[in-house]
Amino acid sequence: MSFFTSLGAFIGDVLVYPFDTLATRQKACQSTQSMNLIQLLQHIRTNENMTSLYRGINTSFMSIFVPTFVYFGIYEYLNIISHKAIDNHNPTTTTTSTTTTS
Repeated sequence: MSFFTSLGAFIGDVLVYPFDTLATRQKACQSTQSMNLIQLLQHIRTNENMTSLYRGINTSFMSIFVPTFVYFGIYEYLNIISHKAIDNHNPTTTTTSTTTTS
């Protein structure tokens, strides 16, 4: 389960990352501050490669995937251990003997 949670976070990051890159470039560069996001995207497509929108995603991937995987992995492990401890402490089936005398 922790793998799929991390994978979902990664896919979300892959989808949103180009928009973060565009917004950062728009704010950081003097020449692109007057451009809207569509103009900036056209500027990048013309002057650079579209893969430049994903430049730096490795760092983002490591900061999202690894901690999420570790967090949910530990959570699931502790959850399994706690359920086993509860099950061992409180058995659900109890045997009772009743005797009837006539």
